[in-house]
Amino acid sequence: LVLVADGALPPGGRGVYVWAFRRGSAPHAVQLPADPVAYAARLYETLHELDRQGWDWIAVEMPPATPAWEAVRDRLLRAAGLGSQTHREETNNCSATAISSGRPTSSQIP
Repeated sequence: LVLVADGALPPGGRGVYVWAFRRGSAPHAVQLPADPVAYAARLYETLHELDRQGWDWIAVEMPPATPAWEAVRDRLLRAAGLGSQTHREETNNCSATAISSGRPTSSQIP
């Protein structure tokens, strides 16, 4: 799972981009709702389905760093293996850079 900002995507490989606010340039993309409650309700089902499809990478647009999105951001950080406060601070300041890489596994997605 790769968390990205501003539509930045990992180089190479066959991947899919999950977004709610900025479509980006990925040829394969899945849009989730721009509402944090609706987004959270669909997040894990979407990630599990994409994982079953065998993509080389799954890039997820990092939601806004606002209180309404805090729980979703926390879930994404944990799924990407970035659960520490340091990584959360880095994620709040990211701009068009990949934060982590690797495909999610069932053990990474609570």
